[in-house]
Amino acid sequence: MNEQLSSEEAIPQHFSEIIHLPEERIDLSQAALLVAKEQYPDLDIPHYLAKLDELGERALTRVGRVVGPRQIVEGLSHYLFHEEGFHGNVEDYYSPTNSFLNDVLDHRAGIPITLSLITIEIGRRAGLPFYGVGFPGHFMVKYSQDNEEVILDPFHKGQIISENECAERLKRTFGSRLPFHKKLLRASTKKEILTRMLTNLKMIYLSRKNCEMALRMTNHIVSLNPNSTQEIKERGILYHQLDCVQQAIEDFKTYLVQEPQAVDREAIEQYIRELSKNIPSLH
Repeated sequence: MNEQLSSEEAIPQHFSEIIHLPEERIDLSQAALLVAKEQYPDLDIPHYLAKLDELGERALTRVGRVVGPRQIVEGLSHYLFHEEGFHGNVEDYYSPTNSFLNDVLDHRAGIPITLSLITIEIGRRAGLPFYGVGFPGHFMVKYSQDNEEVILDPFHKGQIISENECAERLKRTFGSRLPFHKKLLRASTKKEILTRMLTNLKMIYLSRKNCEMALRMTNHIVSLNPNSTQEIKERGILYHQLDCVQQAIEDFKTYLVQEPQAVDREAIEQYIRELSKNIPSLH
């Protein structure tokens, strides 16, 4: 792979424009479909936005006249996870297709983050205030209205979860290492939702040794989180593995400037010295 990678892997201008809008104007579904376009260059984004619109319209006919937060959540849950058949993909959980919005809409199967994103976006189209909940180890959503919140688990067929059940789940997963606190149920920002989705994809591609796609996901993560020194360093490592020498050096230098006391400073400086030997001198 050569230095042409930097232009080929540039963050799509449209994605950059969307994520730098104010929170209330970020189109979560469009941003997620732009991520999917990295895998599917010919993806018809308007087609899938229209699918979401149709699902939102049908959801409105099911719950538009329902009164009461829990009753509204139960109505939407029944529509999405029983009538439409959305479900958690337990058979092939780590397939990247579970993280691409178009695939989840086509096959009705996904992982917690994408099923939550679909719930949020269909709810939004039906005028229902659903928010992402970045619960440790398992993304969920909550419906919030009139100072009442109802937590929904899209991966488990839209199961309604109480705070006590959330605490029990946390204890089973983390033991005493991570005590439950209500702040763990706060609403995630749209950038946080996209970052979590992209991080899942990055880790999947790394496990499959697909550094090129892992780099594409990392570029998006850095665009969302430009002050994340860890992501900048990890991007430098990916550039290094893909023989993009100049980009790797730039990221490593940025990392050291922003983290002058980094515990791995010596190793990163050694990377820079070795990589610099591969850059021809200009005369």
